[in-house]
Amino acid sequence: MTIESPEHLRTSLAAAMTLDLKSGRFYRDAKSPCVNLLLTYDDGCAGHCAYCGLSAERQGAYGEKSFIRVGWPTYQLNEMMERMDKSGSRVKRICISMITNERASGDVSDIIHELKNSLETPISILLAPTILNKTDLARYKADGADMAGVAVDCATSELFETYRGNGVGGPHDWDR
Repeated sequence: MTIESPEHLRTSLAAAMTLDLKSGRFYRDAKSPCVNLLLTYDDGCAGHCAYCGLSAERQGAYGEKSFIRVGWPTYQLNEMMERMDKSGSRVKRICISMITNERASGDVSDIIHELKNSLETPISILLAPTILNKTDLARYKADGADMAGVAVDCATSELFETYRGNGVGGPHDWDR
């Protein structure tokens, strides 16, 4: 059985705890108001970013890699939507994070549709510009996403090329 997006997504450990998918406690019983979702594919991310735990250059199977230094477990989207619905007003926003994979552009649209058909929670997208064009942005807005962002991991072209682009043999381009 393939465990890939759009039917399956990774989520942050904090979101998994908020949705009672993982056990754990937050300081002073706080809950995360945002559910972070990360697309996942067997062939992983095409990026070679020097600092990223999902980099194609990191050893190990993609499904065993961590986005950042905490777990990002994988769950069925439907199960997470049911948990979000049951959480009432606890979840204030859903953020879908893309990876650099040719399937991600269309899958984000499918995921937004699924979420909007079941929940009234606002949706943000953390974009992977390398694989997108302007029509994708317009489509996501029409689908129901109300915010989009791009991570500024390297704030100069020199740093970008060193850690995300040619310096690591990655597909990313500062001008794009």
